[in-house]
Amino acid sequence: QGWVLAQQVNAGEALAGANERRAFLLATLSLLLVAIAALAVAAWRHGSSVRARHQADELREKAAKLQRRTDLLHTITDNLDVLTVLVDRDQHVIFTNEATASTARSSIASMIGGKLSGIFGHATAVLLGDLGDDVRRQRLPLHRVLPLTIGGALKSFQVSLIPVERIGERRQLVLLVMSDVTELKVAEQEHADLLRELVGKL
Repeated sequence: QGWVLAQQVNAGEALAGANERRAFLLATLSLLLVAIAALAVAAWRHGSSVRARHQADELREKAAKLQRRTDLLHTITDNLDVLTVLVDRDQHVIFTNEATASTARSSIASMIGGKLSGIFGHATAVLLGDLGDDVRRQRLPLHRVLPLTIGGALKSFQVSLIPVERIGERRQLVLLVMSDVTELKVAEQEHADLLRELVGKL
């Protein structure tokens, strides 16, 4: 007769090695995934930091370029006796020069960002605002000789309103260029009076 050997094996003991290997693989994979995630976060942060530095450098460069252009523009316009004012659709002052500040008995810093009425008074600002609206609609420059009260004095000005479609993010601007022609108008009036007197005598 054949013999049969029977042996009882505990499942936990039999699978102990396999379970240890599985636990080791899971731990290794977990550590690998954590490392990959950490590297991804580090790379993203580094990339963001690099981009932020590039953007900051670009902004600084643009700001410096804008400041140089502004300084150049002020150097030119502040040495002219022509009043120069750039306004937006709401009549906020975007740019002005020293001649305007002197005539209005104010300062450039206090006028920038303020309303046009703060420089020329309500009545003059309304008149210039209406002409500016016409210029925006027609997209053509307008030239007029107007009696304007500026700085408490009534004077005659050769006024040019020039449409400016866009500067940066600002759109539909109007550049006001005004020359004081009071003395010229007085001389013209005196000449006309003298001519009428001469004609009368003849």
